[in-house]
Amino acid sequence: GGGAGVDVGSTFTKVPGQRVKANAVAPADASESESGKVSSSDSSAASNPRTPIDPDRPTPETPSAFGGLIKRQGWSAAEGFDLCVFMGDLNYRVEGNRLAVDVLLERGMMEVMRANDQLAIERTAGRAFAGWSEGELAFPPTYKLDRGSVDTYDTSAKRRVPSWTDRVMWRTKDISHGGKVVCKSGADVYTSARGVRTSDHLPVVARIEATLVDACRPVDVVGRDERRGASLLGSRVTLCAMM
Repeated sequence: GGGAGVDVGSTFTKVPGQRVKANAVAPADASESESGKVSSSDSSAASNPRTPIDPDRPTPETPSAFGGLIKRQGWSAAEGFDLCVFMGDLNYRVEGNRLAVDVLLERGMMEVMRANDQLAIERTAGRAFAGWSEGELAFPPTYKLDRGSVDTYDTSAKRRVPSWTDRVMWRTKDISHGGKVVCKSGADVYTSARGVRTSDHLPVVARIEATLVDACRPVDVVGRDERRGASLLGSRVTLCAMM
């Protein structure tokens, strides 16, 4: 399996969560021709991989429970925290066939690959992770590699399309709604750990700079059963990490 890690320079609570594979669109067809040669038509396709995702596909309705009593359109669990980090193998792929994507990688056409990243397409359309931030995908795809390699992608019969399946995203509560954390628009570090080769995924690492609002105001720290008498320079914040 894949993995993702994040460093926000703070201690935060780790909360178990499910992988969001239900939101992923079907993986691109990875079927290949028997020959390894790239024809002129294949080369043309490489610069414009197919994108069969319907941009007008309606967003699924928010699930309800208990007869709709707790249904809240547009609600996100992340709203309950000042800073929420979501990381893990989300299984989104790059749209295109294997031959076309191999040509893109060979030519260093990363901008075309990013434009055909399924997660980016879904986020732009507002169908998944709306309001979340992510660093730039400036590193090569981290899936699916031959185990022990950092640049040899799936040579099995399935020949899966190289993709960024392992991701790190974050979201902060709006200051106007009581949020106490502000993050920069991009990650300080967002890359793969190429030295870890025990999986067919390369782990992904992110470092996010977070600034506390009202950081000059002393705040007493209260334990579960007794006052500890300590003091922090900053507002009390709630942080959450899900993977």
